[in-house]
Amino acid sequence: MLTLCKIDGVSYDVLITAISESFNVVEGSNSGIALYRQREIRDLMGVKIGHTITFSPDNDPDAFDALTSYLFGSVRPYVTLEVVHNQTTIAYEAAYSTGTRRVRHIDDNNDIVYWDELTVDFRPMENQVNHE
Repeated sequence: MLTLCKIDGVSYDVLITAISESFNVVEGSNSGIALYRQREIRDLMGVKIGHTITFSPDNDPDAFDALTSYLFGSVRPYVTLEVVHNQTTIAYEAAYSTGTRRVRHIDDNNDIVYWDELTVDFRPMENQVNHE
């Protein structure tokens, strides 16, 4: 069975409601515009594939709290992210520095905070595809 997402080898029992995949063609310092003919010169280095993943607490609020505690609990330079890509998965060292979530509801009677979805942007530390 294909797992949608693992973070540092752990598949949290949370509902994943969206995965967006993006790519960035990385260019070196020799890229630019040629003075003669004004033609673009490309110094291709490779491709980085990143992901924006939206997690929902609806499946298991305790697992959602565990996920957010892991991501927010300490500062780490990267995580190892394994996520769907085409018909399989791709694994890479991913930095993350932005994410959003908001409070859905607070139950004052039981001191419980209900959260909406958490969206995290993961970006690769290195090219996954290198230019030959």
